[in-house]
Amino acid sequence: KGRAAGGLGGARSFGGSDGELWCPGGERRFVTALVRESARAPHAALWFTSLVSSGRSLPKLLAELSRASPARVEQLGVATGNKAMRVLAWSFLEDAQRGER
Repeated sequence: KGRAAGGLGGARSFGGSDGELWCPGGERRFVTALVRESARAPHAALWFTSLVSSGRSLPKLLAELSRASPARVEQLGVATGNKAMRVLAWSFLEDAQRGER
């Protein structure tokens, strides 16, 4: 059976297998790897995004993004029931470049 969100057991907030719901090093390691990969291929997408469930992860993830030097970073709040999350989005393209694509 899959783990609950946060890996603490109990009822799940999201469906999926273990490999889809968690990775070694947790959310911060996963998103950090995504930021670094996106910096190596900055024009591969208009926007790169990741759901961030832990607000405690945001300062370190934003610092990692700052080192990657995207043109734009957005944080979008998402709430469903009693669960609050954020979507972290970044683009290496300037506004005009994103509009052209």
